[in-house]
Amino acid sequence: MHVQFSPDVNPRAPWRAPYRFTPQPGQTITFGTFTYTWDENLNLVRASTTDISLGARDPVMYAGVPGMQAGEDYGHLLGADFGNIDAVIGRYGGFRQASSVNRPLGVAPALWYNAERIALATALQLKQSAQPFRVVAEARGFVNGVPAETRIFVESSNAIVYDSGWIANPIVP
Repeated sequence: MHVQFSPDVNPRAPWRAPYRFTPQPGQTITFGTFTYTWDENLNLVRASTTDISLGARDPVMYAGVPGMQAGEDYGHLLGADFGNIDAVIGRYGGFRQASSVNRPLGVAPALWYNAERIALATALQLKQSAQPFRVVAEARGFVNGVPAETRIFVESSNAIVYDSGWIANPIVP
């Protein structure tokens, strides 16, 4: 995974424009092996991929998301570990997420982070054994653009082979 933090690197490049892509309400769109679905309020409710590749994290693309507070991350349904490239859908690729859920902070288990690791390992194992798979992440219960819960699962041959179940996103919208 490549992480780009500097706003000075290619600041005028078209792929760095945070408003390059704007989904339409209720739209589902496919970019390569990724499919994204937004609800009528432009909340990302579902993301899926049928391949695993290296992605690129670019925090400049989602800098300035309204309402971000200390203790929050910009959470992705399918992050860079799954091949997501922030420059493709910019700030429409995620939402405010509790840091304690999104990454290990040493205090309690980072439930979403751990679920992503298991889903990734499951998908990689299927890919290496030439088995078909699809990784799907979903969000629901949105209030002011913040989901109450997220879920990630892996399907193979019409069966769910891993399911995180719904994971709470404990932040105040």
